[in-house]
Amino acid sequence: MAKLVVFKLDGDFAEGFRVDVEIFFEDKSFGGRKSGELPSALELLQYLETWQLEYRSLGNSTRIKGKKVIFTSSNARSKLNLWGEQLKKKFHRWLRAESFQDINLWLREKLDPQESIRMLLCTNNQKVHQLPWNQWDFVQSYPRVEIALSRLDVAKVSPFVVSPQKSQVRILAIFGSSHQINVEQDLKILTTLQNTYLEPLIEPQREVLYDRLWSECWDLVFFAGHSETIAGQGIIYLNEQDVLTITDLEYTLQTAIAKGLQLAIFNSCDGLGLAYALGQLALPQIIVMREPIIDAVAHKFLDYFLAEYSNGQPLHLATRKARERLQAWERKYPFSSWLPVLYQNQSATPPLWSELTGAKNTQRITKRRISDRHDGRNVLIVVSAIAFCLVWFAQAMGWLQAAELKNYDRALSLRPAEARDERILVITVDDRDIKYQSQQGMTMRGSLADEALAKLLTKIEPYAPVAIASDIIHDFAYSPQLSQITDKKSNFVAICRVANAESNLANIEPPPGITKTQTGFTNIAIDNDGVIRRHILGMSPDTKCQSDMSLSLRMALKYLDHLVTAKKENQTIYPRRFTENGYLEIGKIIFPKIEFDSGAYQLPKTENRSYQILFNYRALPPQTITLRQILAETSAQKLSNSIKEKIIFIGVKSHNNDLHYTLYSKGQQSARVPGVLIHAQATSQIISAVLDRRKLIRWLPNQLESLWMAIWGLIGSAVGGICSDLLFKKYNSLLVIVVAIFCSLTILYVSYFSLLLFGYWLPLVAPALAFILAASGSLFLTRSNKY
Repeated sequence: MAKLVVFKLDGDFAEGFRVDVEIFFEDKSFGGRKSGELPSALELLQYLETWQLEYRSLGNSTRIKGKKVIFTSSNARSKLNLWGEQLKKKFHRWLRAESFQDINLWLREKLDPQESIRMLLCTNNQKVHQLPWNQWDFVQSYPRVEIALSRLDVAKVSPFVVSPQKSQVRILAIFGSSHQINVEQDLKILTTLQNTYLEPLIEPQREVLYDRLWSECWDLVFFAGHSETIAGQGIIYLNEQDVLTITDLEYTLQTAIAKGLQLAIFNSCDGLGLAYALGQLALPQIIVMREPIIDAVAHKFLDYFLAEYSNGQPLHLATRKARERLQAWERKYPFSSWLPVLYQNQSATPPLWSELTGAKNTQRITKRRISDRHDGRNVLIVVSAIAFCLVWFAQAMGWLQAAELKNYDRALSLRPAEARDERILVITVDDRDIKYQSQQGMTMRGSLADEALAKLLTKIEPYAPVAIASDIIHDFAYSPQLSQITDKKSNFVAICRVANAESNLANIEPPPGITKTQTGFTNIAIDNDGVIRRHILGMSPDTKCQSDMSLSLRMALKYLDHLVTAKKENQTIYPRRFTENGYLEIGKIIFPKIEFDSGAYQLPKTENRSYQILFNYRALPPQTITLRQILAETSAQKLSNSIKEKIIFIGVKSHNNDLHYTLYSKGQQSARVPGVLIHAQATSQIISAVLDRRKLIRWLPNQLESLWMAIWGLIGSAVGGICSDLLFKKYNSLLVIVVAIFCSLTILYVSYFSLLLFGYWLPLVAPALAFILAASGSLFLTRSNKY
């Protein structure tokens, strides 16, 4: 039976070390204990440090960042060899100290040279670990012994359990910064392994590395590239920008270790700092290089080690055999066989390669377990179906609409802000403008005197606005002076309102004498919470308001017609038509019509009487200027910049009934928006869609939305089943459930928000509710049935 020998060295080179040695069988039964001492050895420490300086001055191309290839003289090699031989002599003399000989003899009595023996050198003194322990004459006399390193202050690890469901060794291969070295050869060696799943990461961004370590289960993590230990801390050069310590990966590595990570191989330079940090995280097995390693030697060690380990050799013997084979390269690359070192946790039993593949227990799955799993899957499907039906019913009844709309508002408001539409100018009439008109002696029958409107139209006419709309109720005839002006302006539009019995809205007629093509209705679709999310493009007229086109659509079409007439756009914009499905098409853009159950809506079917689309607000409203400012402006250049070839809206801004909530109001009454800005935003949306291909917000057919909910119900059932399985394995129940639900719902929201950025609105609350119900149900049922 294989044995484990644990050396514990406590002290320093100045005062000496107390040595405790314990022997265990691999089944953890105790085989004896012996104590002794090693004397002070400051001279040995000086020889070690001198040899390290000579070795690092060789100048070969190593896997320490920034090392360059320079010529190495034979004199330098001779000097290095001399210091190496002196170091071995001092080291042998130290181990032959009288105070240590009782241990030496006791070991030879207790251990058989033909036994497979792991020896752990446990100390917190890094310089002790840097000594050439492989040169100890005891190790030379016992061919099946390898000394692995460890520390005194390490956490215990969970026992390695062979998974009955595995058939491959899962390897995450990280290839870091490869400046002046060839990591491609490492990848070629890894790809020759049989029964492995290999995922290479080539100079990955740290976020990618975190994700792969966190989200998957790995047996072995491999790193090739540049690394070094600075002030006792190991660092790796992940790419040209990212330099990582193990502390930077602490939580991710803890998760990977908890999922079964057994071995890390750092085929890179000066890795003792990396081994110590990983040991503190309770990673069972680590292979590093104790000094800088030549690129070619790193390739050879990896090739030799994997050949031995994958062919059945225990981990410690595979390391020894691979290390000893490097001796053939020492004529060219001195002391190569001193470099590889195995770091092990005292409480861990190293797995064989075959155990990593699960080969030992492939027959453990009984027919009953297969049957139980089949029944469990049926339970998960039934639970998800029930969850889907409950959520579908709640959605059909409209119980989820308010929550869906609130989340829709919040998501839209989180989008990156777009620039304002510079093609539109809004001239507002506020309380000070009303007072201004009275002071000027103008006759007032509303908020805007005919005289003021006439002056305004006359003043802006020389600057060629494309279209002008007065969003101010004027259901009586214009003054003669104003009529003469509006009659000559085909680009002037007035408003009316279509009656709506359900909303108790009376109809309002336009100013007498205004033609139908100069009229647009101002009816607005308002949701139950008072927020405007829908925009009406067209509806049936009535006797007083005979326009079947909204003010915004009328203004948008006048602008598009102007572009065609001015030959600034081709004829693909015009004419507009209705498709066979009854959808409005302008140019190549089809405007999706809202039905009573579109998206998350469950509207009264009376809403189908009008042609509505979803509002796609810009965060920044159009430019505004007050009436008195523009009447008082004398600079022709400023007026031209503000008005030339723009769409002009004129409307009231003062406190009145024409103030509305949008998704940017967030329920604040002070943030309500005047109706004129609503119409201006709607016009901007139409022309931006046609001219700029700005996205219109669409929704999926009901069948696809139902499928979306069903998928999340299935995901919820699966997550609940997985949580139940983990709970039976005595994981932290609260942490498991919270993390699983949080991660799943985060993925759902990211998917929802991403689709919304591309102009597609899917339900959010309904699939989230289906997920939670299904997860809760499957967790309860599978735990109750002991699945």
